[in-house]
Amino acid sequence: MAGKQTREELENRVKDLAGECARLRDADQKFRSVFDGSMDGLIMVSSKSRRIICVNNRVRTILGYPDGVLVGKIFDILLPSETGQSRENFLDELQVCGGVFTQSFVHADGHMCVLDLMATLVPWDEGWAILCTLRDVSERIRLEEQLRQAQKMEAIGALAGGVAHDLNNILSGLVSYPELLLMDLPEDSSLRKPMMTIKRSGERAAAIVKDLLTLARHGVSAVEEINLNRIVSDYFVTPDYQNLRNYYPNIRVEKRLTEDLHPIVGSSVHLSKALANLMLNAAEAMPEGGKALVSTENCHVSGCQTGYDFLNNGDYAVLTVSDSGKAMAPKDLERIFEPFYTNKQMGRSGTGLGMTVVWGIVKDHHGHIDVKSEAGKGCTLSLYFPVTQEKPRKTSSPSSL
Repeated sequence: MAGKQTREELENRVKDLAGECARLRDADQKFRSVFDGSMDGLIMVSSKSRRIICVNNRVRTILGYPDGVLVGKIFDILLPSETGQSRENFLDELQVCGGVFTQSFVHADGHMCVLDLMATLVPWDEGWAILCTLRDVSERIRLEEQLRQAQKMEAIGALAGGVAHDLNNILSGLVSYPELLLMDLPEDSSLRKPMMTIKRSGERAAAIVKDLLTLARHGVSAVEEINLNRIVSDYFVTPDYQNLRNYYPNIRVEKRLTEDLHPIVGSSVHLSKALANLMLNAAEAMPEGGKALVSTENCHVSGCQTGYDFLNNGDYAVLTVSDSGKAMAPKDLERIFEPFYTNKQMGRSGTGLGMTVVWGIVKDHHGHIDVKSEAGKGCTLSLYFPVTQEKPRKTSSPSSL
């Protein structure tokens, strides 16, 4: 009887253990579903050994490590060597202080990615573990940088407008009086040369003021339906283009215009100014000669787009100017549209306002800018302008100059 009772007790115990195992499996499955289903990356790190206990799928997506690679590794391998403090102290600080950090992590391919890291101390087995929550903030950082750039341009535009109006009053006499004096001076007068120098200097200053006013004014005063192909074609018969070819005789210029290009709405004067500045920038990037290509195309943008500027979904007419010059350094590329910033020789390559004016004109037309620069391929600037709903008209076929 006692033996039978013992057997029944064992069987009941086995059933209880089986039920407990089933509950544990169910709890583990629920934990894994929540853990892996999180939109944030989750890493559990042992507070004693500093080794990674488990990671969820989002961590593998963000950092690019295959399944199972990180488990058992020291957490420090995810941190760059230059964290501003030792990597061991960094994890200790997480354990003691917790909180949220914006921290660089090493991606599986070696590049650095910036993530928000929130650390929480949680009980684990008979000790403690650090639950690290990772969130990709690259989009937030990009938007913050764009906001800072827009605010900086707004402030500079306001300053430029005030300065330009005051300079206009001063320059009116500096430009007009030399002309009047030259009319009365004989051809052989020794004063003609210095007077011409004063006149040319005043005209150059007036051109700078004109750029400042373009930068300061928001919106375009004259609005009409425009085909960018006509803007391009008209530019190649202007004195500006002829002066460009005379000053840079070794460059070769081609144009490729897409037929049935969608029309846009804007100011032909401002768009022509933007194209002239892009061409001058391309020519200055090739002092020893090279190829500049001007092209147009229709483009439909959908989904998430990455690049120098954020692109909204929709249809665009795109004006692109590319050159075969030397690629721009990353630090120069980031500041390409800043006023008076240039990596070219001062005094020989304009005022430093050309690309700033382009930026202002594109924004006034509710457009976007994309910039690409690659070693051996030069620089490419693409201006995206939202199209109208009007039916496009056929234009000239692609050609070379």
